[in-house]
Amino acid sequence: MENFYNISLRNIVSLYFKQFMPMITLPGPVEIDECHIGARVRGKFGRPPAPGKIVFGIKCRTTGIVLLFPVQNKSKEVLLPILVQHVEEGSQVFSDKYSSYVTRFGRSHIEEEGFDHYFINHSLHFVDPVQSFIHTNNIERTWRSLKASISHVKRSLSNENIDSFLNTFQFQTFFSQENLYDVFLQILVSIFKNE
Repeated sequence: MENFYNISLRNIVSLYFKQFMPMITLPGPVEIDECHIGARVRGKFGRPPAPGKIVFGIKCRTTGIVLLFPVQNKSKEVLLPILVQHVEEGSQVFSDKYSSYVTRFGRSHIEEEGFDHYFINHSLHFVDPVQSFIHTNNIERTWRSLKASISHVKRSLSNENIDSFLNTFQFQTFFSQENLYDVFLQILVSIFKNE
């Protein structure tokens, strides 16, 4: 059971992100990917495992800032509008060759949205052997860190809790470790000022 202090911190950080997330736009280059968060253990009485929650991530290579969005599915109709809203037009975007980003014939859906798109086929390579800057290693590392940060709750998050965990993780990437306390106090002041 988590203590009240940790829950309150997550809730305050979530309030901050609900207010400011729509205004955040990342400069390029960025890496994008999606992952499943949640327990994949067998259910009671041999039922199939729950699929977990789907999270879409955007990581800026220059600033290191990560934006994470819980989504209902991984279709291009869901993912591409998030990319367009939160990444500067014309930026370089690096991804895998997932069907929401690239057709099976190699045509990029992301370039159709006005981005410079590079993709890697993970069934062949994780880093392009000719152009080594084409990879998604940074966002993949982010998934590993995110899953480790919630391992204490066995990665089985309710829909209500997933936002607060994602927002807390993002908050730590936005600000340097030595500034977190000061920024957190400023957030508290701004929240209570607006109420």
